[in-house]
Amino acid sequence: MASIQSMISPTEEEYQQNLSLLKTKIPLNRWNQSEFRKEMIKPDLEEAIRSLMRFQRNVEYTVSEAMRVVDSKDKHMPNKPTYLHEGLLGPPVGIDSQSRKMKEPKVYDRLVEIGNRITDDLGKKTGNIIYELKSSLKNVLANDNLTAKNYWIHAHDQFEEAHVDIIEFEEELRFLALVFAYPIAKKIELKSQLSLEGFDGVERKLEEVDTNISVKHWKDVISRCRDSIELFCATLRKVKLGEESEKRFTNDLIALNKKSVIDEAEQKLINGVYSFLSEKGSHDYDETKVTPYNAEIAVEETYSLLEMLLEINKRKVR
Repeated sequence: MASIQSMISPTEEEYQQNLSLLKTKIPLNRWNQSEFRKEMIKPDLEEAIRSLMRFQRNVEYTVSEAMRVVDSKDKHMPNKPTYLHEGLLGPPVGIDSQSRKMKEPKVYDRLVEIGNRITDDLGKKTGNIIYELKSSLKNVLANDNLTAKNYWIHAHDQFEEAHVDIIEFEEELRFLALVFAYPIAKKIELKSQLSLEGFDGVERKLEEVDTNISVKHWKDVISRCRDSIELFCATLRKVKLGEESEKRFTNDLIALNKKSVIDEAEQKLINGVYSFLSEKGSHDYDETKVTPYNAEIAVEETYSLLEMLLEINKRKVR
């Protein structure tokens, strides 16, 4: 499962790629009578139609995936913000704050409302743009370059205007990422708790994370995050089940799930975070492609997951 922050850049990048496709591969001068070539413009229009259809589906998927991430955090992360102001200002204090809390939308409800609206609005606009491009293609095939050009101009202009919807969607995702951000004070508290509950090795891995952040070794930041999750699950298996780990993360998760230490939903959540860390932090991954942004996501997700795992450690095995 992806993180909220990791969904932002791909949406913007895909939008810009499609806009560039309309501008550079099908520029305005190609519609002039002297430049018009049906056999050359037809495949480019077909590519634009396919690409915009994929973009529409990907936005719908991203909205759906964002809802899943927030819903998963809402169900499995301890002390998560239920109401919007809790994530930014901390828990409410006093009667006034409590009254305000009752009037505010829940985080998940807000995302559902905004996600549905954006999917609907952007879906309609993209559908209209695809219709304009299909109409342009039909007129290209009929050698009516003037009508084809007009349909293409409408499609291009509408897609440029749709950027406002993309910006709104991205800013909502950024806001939700901020709501779920892990505060520095809580990081210090969590490391102390790890030590107190016998997960000293995990605490040391987090200290290594901080060291690598200070020297801007972003790939190593992600690798140490992955190591901390691996070590916690191996230690949890030993503490709860009395079983030594074979130093295979998948085996540890299967054993913990099989003996009801974690349930299916928790296993999927752990696997989702671990998969991201494994991809960006693996030995084979090009270090030059790992960004501070990747490292920031890794740290946020790791601390949130470790907080959940500490709560699991407190439960009795059924």
